[in-house]
Amino acid sequence: MAITRYSDGNATVTLDGALEAFVRKALDAAAGETVRIMEAAAEEVAAKARADWYAPGTGVTKGTGQSGDIQVVTTVSDTDVRVSVGSTDTTLISGKPRAVLIHRRGRLSLDPKLVSRDEWWRWKKAGKPVGKPGSTGDDWTILVPSDIASDGKYLVAELVRKPMRAQIKVITPALAKALTTKIGGGS
Repeated sequence: MAITRYSDGNATVTLDGALEAFVRKALDAAAGETVRIMEAAAEEVAAKARADWYAPGTGVTKGTGQSGDIQVVTTVSDTDVRVSVGSTDTTLISGKPRAVLIHRRGRLSLDPKLVSRDEWWRWKKAGKPVGKPGSTGDDWTILVPSDIASDGKYLVAELVRKPMRAQIKVITPALAKALTTKIGGGS
């Protein structure tokens, strides 16, 4: 189910409980089927994005798992209703929350590989990339091309925005019908 927010100017409140139920009922009365269609389409995209976020082939490994928490948010203000889909992982930049942009590894990504000291020196003399020299005899690393190198594209764009644009094209006829019914005085 989509999270419901009310926005007025710079203030935004996330609704829950009885207040959310009241706003949902008013929203259904005002916009009816249009919001349900938009939320259903957004939830479909969000569900697929959640499933694909850390899937093999994306080149993304799970750290905290927050970036893969994709949510649908319905924002209601006095002038419009917006349904949006996105990652909930934010970080503070200059004291303000900003979305964390997770991307697949680039095609030139390198991974560390443990090697002997002699091999490390051979790689360094050959001008190939190496890690910092180890302080003990067993932590010498060279940098080798990654097995999971990819295209470096951002996951929100690939797994949320592009599919949502495609979904909008699919739901446009149903939205037009629902709006025509609402505006035309039908229920």
